[in-house]
Amino acid sequence: EGDVPAVFALFSDPQMERFLSFRNWRNLDDAHAWYQKARDGMVEHKLMQWMLVERSSGKVIGASRLFGIRDEDGTAEIGYSLMPAFWGQPTTRIRRGEPSKDGSHFSSNPNHLHFR
Repeated sequence: EGDVPAVFALFSDPQMERFLSFRNWRNLDDAHAWYQKARDGMVEHKLMQWMLVERSSGKVIGASRLFGIRDEDGTAEIGYSLMPAFWGQPTTRIRRGEPSKDGSHFSSNPNHLHFR
């Protein structure tokens, strides 16, 4: 739930509105409801949610969701949103989890994907 303020910043940004299937968020209640829906969906195996994190800064730069999971044919849909400041920037690597202190491996963290 510590990512709620960053997700609020993302989905309340006026530049994002034309890309969203929902209205821009107006307050933190919208972000908390989104977080709870994501949490419930993961428990029910209906979706997977990750925060997109810039590895060098640890800053949340977006969100990604696997949804519409269909067990019968093994398919799903994926969507993502990036903070406007990161639009058009190349992404060189994506890793799941957090880097160890010596950088030799990534620990399991189901909520973060690290970029660059």
